[in-house]
Amino acid sequence: MDFTEVLKARHMVRRYLPDPVDTETLTRVVKVVHRAPSAGFSQGHRLVVVTDNELRGRIADLFEEPYATSGFPDWVRQAPVLIALCVREESYHERYRQPDKLDDDGNEIEWPVPYWWFDSGSLLTLLQLAAANEGLATGF
Repeated sequence: MDFTEVLKARHMVRRYLPDPVDTETLTRVVKVVHRAPSAGFSQGHRLVVVTDNELRGRIADLFEEPYATSGFPDWVRQAPVLIALCVREESYHERYRQPDKLDDDGNEIEWPVPYWWFDSGSLLTLLQLAAANEGLATGF
C-alpha cells in the first residue's frame, strides 16, 4: 500500500469485526516497535498482545466502565486483539547513565521531557499505521 493510502486508511473506530487476526499479520504490526523512535536508542518499550477471549474480556471489564456509564457501547470487548503498549522508564535512565550520555559533570541529564512518554506516543502512531497497512482498524 502507498504511504498516502495508509494515512487515509488510519482512523479511530469503536466497532470491530469478530474475525481473528492471524499471527503473521500481528507479527508484522508489532515489529514496528523495532523501528520506533527511542531516545538514545533506549528501547524501553514492551508490547503485550492479547488475543485470548477471556483475558480480553477481563481487560474490557476494567476499561469500559467509564464508557458504559456515559452511554457508549462496549468496544474494547469487541476487538479481536488488544495490544498493551508498556514502557520501562528505567531503560531510559540506564542508557543515559552510560559514559557517552553523561553531562559535563558526569551526571545523567535533567530530562526536559519524559521521552519515554513522548516515544510511546510515536510508537502508538506507528502501530496504528502498521495496522492500517494490514487492512485493520484501531482505536485507543
